[in-house]
Amino acid sequence: MPKSASESVSSAAPRPPGLRSALACLLLAAVLTGCGAVDALKSVPGTMVGWFSSSNKVPDLPPFKAELPVRTKWKTNVGGSGNYVMAPLLLDKQVCAASVKGRVTCLDLETGKQRWSTDLKTPLSAGVGGDGRRLLVVTQDSELIALEPADGKVTLKAQVSGEILAPPRGAAGLIIIRSTDGRVQALEADTGKRKWSYQRQLPPLTIRSQAGVLIDRDRVYAGWPGGKFTALSLEKGAALWEVTVATPKGSTELERIADIISEPVINGERVCVTAFQGRTLCIDRERGQALWARDIPSITSVAFDFKRAYVSDDKGVVHGLDRASGASDWSQDAFKGRVPSGPLSYGDYVWFGDVEGYVHLIDRANGLLRARTDTDGSQILLNPVQTPAGVLVSTRDGSLVMLDIDVVK
Repeated sequence: MPKSASESVSSAAPRPPGLRSALACLLLAAVLTGCGAVDALKSVPGTMVGWFSSSNKVPDLPPFKAELPVRTKWKTNVGGSGNYVMAPLLLDKQVCAASVKGRVTCLDLETGKQRWSTDLKTPLSAGVGGDGRRLLVVTQDSELIALEPADGKVTLKAQVSGEILAPPRGAAGLIIIRSTDGRVQALEADTGKRKWSYQRQLPPLTIRSQAGVLIDRDRVYAGWPGGKFTALSLEKGAALWEVTVATPKGSTELERIADIISEPVINGERVCVTAFQGRTLCIDRERGQALWARDIPSITSVAFDFKRAYVSDDKGVVHGLDRASGASDWSQDAFKGRVPSGPLSYGDYVWFGDVEGYVHLIDRANGLLRARTDTDGSQILLNPVQTPAGVLVSTRDGSLVMLDIDVVK
């Protein structure tokens, strides 16, 4: 039997009720696209109760006594993300981030001091990606822009098709672009010319998601609306294998949404992915065969360490699973309704943020809450990121916060 870790614990004072009155939207304002699209998803029966509603209040955090201090090494603001998700990028001992209004800023990773900042004078639709030597961003007019990481000088502009919500990725002389029309495009890195394109037919209704692709070795991994997950050839864009992560169910199009809206994660010879109203699945990356599956639907990515996999489900329960088999080791249900971000295993703890900008640390051995700290009060959408300087957290309002604890040094 898995152990429950519900008797959790926090030293941060609860916010006034007024700040808890509006639960943040799912990723990109929960806006849906497709044939017969609606403006916003209000509810999905049986799952994620209240995630899409502006009337439901966020549950209070339970009081607890913190067992270790979490210190803020530095904190700065690089501009908000609005109704987009602006992921930062680590490159050359710096962290680079973009605002929805078009400003790109690079900071020293250790100190948080600004190295440079440039205003592209056009709104952006995705965070900062990279190809190993340049920064890559995309405008709301679907223009790809490449910048030098040393000074922000623009070195390439190229028009692409479709709405781009995921940061561009690059490898082997190619830039890979994921668009919301069900297309993955490969561009030549030096010219911006299209080399190949792979496209799938979309279901009638899909979630507008910032989920991008994962490039590893000679493959591009991508999850799709409707619950399919595909490995593509990096060189030619041909499908190498495909598996079903989620099967649409229900009598209405809303109930049948089973989109993969989180990015896949590589762990050894397995690639793991989660699906909204679906399950968590780990697959043999070479053969495309399922290694284990759990009925844990999620909108966030899986995290790993040497022993376990960690995932927060669509109700806000955080699960610790055996890495090899997917069997439950523990679950922590103190964060139901608080929309936890994807997790990070760092030191002896699993780190994740929530809808009100708190960062929580739970014991990776048993799921008990050990520490908590605040950021800026706005939602933490993305997984915390491990860096040489500590744990980097980004918020919807544009804060970048570097955190650490003395015991993990």
